[in-house]
Amino acid sequence: MNHQPQTTGEPRLTRQQQIALIAGNPIADVLNDKQKRHLQWRRKVRGELSPDIDEPSFHLFAVHEDGQLTYQFQVQTLSPKWYVHVYVHSTWEHFKKHHKTRSEQVVLGCVICKVSNIQTGGLLAEIHLLAVGLSELTIVHESVHTAAYLARILSTPEAKELAAPYVGDKGNMLKCREEIQCRTVELLTKQTVMYLQMLGLSCVAIRNAEI
Repeated sequence: MNHQPQTTGEPRLTRQQQIALIAGNPIADVLNDKQKRHLQWRRKVRGELSPDIDEPSFHLFAVHEDGQLTYQFQVQTLSPKWYVHVYVHSTWEHFKKHHKTRSEQVVLGCVICKVSNIQTGGLLAEIHLLAVGLSELTIVHESVHTAAYLARILSTPEAKELAAPYVGDKGNMLKCREEIQCRTVELLTKQTVMYLQMLGLSCVAIRNAEI
């Protein structure tokens, strides 16, 4: 294979290359010479981004020098204005490099909120997951944090409108925000598990997960 990335500057993996690497094809057969040189220099080659949203065109955030893959995909919250990026890191070492930490305490997941003071929509947060030992319970846990953040930042009119189909007492803002949070947890969890299955990534069922 001798693909040419469509972007200039940093060589990026095309959609076809992302699919080939996820399918298990060797790096040497997928990357072109420019990408191989970049891999030696930067230790990873990232996937090209979709033109409309800041995520890889086929869920592969980066391939690393050791052949490990870091995935990224987008999931939707209950609000059509806000979405979340989910990253799945192959190993704890890659997880630490991404977050630039030297901590030895293994973290199975974390949430990074991305909203600025002037933002009214777009990327709400990043959910980072560790592939080793990943369970549905961890996904639920991080989804709760993310959904709680969404429920807090919505204005009162937005929260009322969003909760209207599900809450009878629209004047009770606590109920409205709780319902938004609960339904967002459902959405984030279901979408994340679906993408993991599509990418062939194992995920321990809740009934078998360690607490």
